Amino acid sequence: YSPRYVIPLCGMLVNNALSGTSLALGGLLEELSSSRRVHVESMLAFGAGAWEAAYPAWKRAVRCALVPQLNSMNVIGLVSIPGMMTGQVLSGASPGRAARY
Repeated sequence: YSPRYVIPLCGMLVNNALSGTSLALGGLLEELSSSRRVHVESMLAFGAGAWEAAYPAWKRAVRCALVPQLNSMNVIGLVSIPGMMTGQVLSGASPGRAARY
C-alpha cells in the first residue's frame, strides 16, 4: 500500500463515484420536480409508499447516470492505460515497469 500507487487509484475511484452520483441525483430531482410530480403525488394519495411512487423516476435516473461510466469503461484500454504509461515514462520510469503498472 504505497501512497504512490494508492493515491492515484483512490482519486480515480472517487472521481468516477462522484460523477455518477451527481448525475443520478440531478436526474432524479429533475424528474421528480417536473414531469413526474403529478404521478408521484397521485400514487402517494392512493396509498403507495414513497419508494414505490419514486421508483420509476429513480430507475431512469440511475440508467442515465450509468451511461457515461459504461462508455468510459468501453475505451479504458484505448485511452486511459496508454495515458498512464506515457505519464510514467515521462516521469522517468522504465517502459517495462510502466507497462506492468
